[in-house]
Amino acid sequence: MAVKPVRITSEDSLIGLLRGRRLALGISQQALDDRLGFPDAYTAKIESPNRSFGRRVAWGLSTFLFYWLEGLGLTLVLMDKTQADDLIAGSDSPDMAESVHTPYPGRTRRREVVQRRVLRMSVSFPR
Repeated sequence: MAVKPVRITSEDSLIGLLRGRRLALGISQQALDDRLGFPDAYTAKIESPNRSFGRRVAWGLSTFLFYWLEGLGLTLVLMDKTQADDLIAGSDSPDMAESVHTPYPGRTRRREVVQRRVLRMSVSFPR
């Protein structure tokens, strides 16, 4: 079932679209729980994260993420997997470059101890 690509702008819009996709496919919450191996009623919890019983599984999609994407000229799009594979296969654009995080570039780990302090304690218990 192909779908029109949708630009995701917030965590709530992503959850709403995923809930709508489930309903369009005619899959019940219980059937999705069974398919994914979730505990009973977990889909109901993740589809309503702002309720007292809800679970925020898409919590990493903060507003900052969308600002970051926008600043880089990118957008997050939700589309059918087959359609996405076809779109990727048919594209002649160059691949995005990946970068590996290097903490403290140029920093050496071996350092001399600048100062050494020894703390001695004694504990006495009255009888």
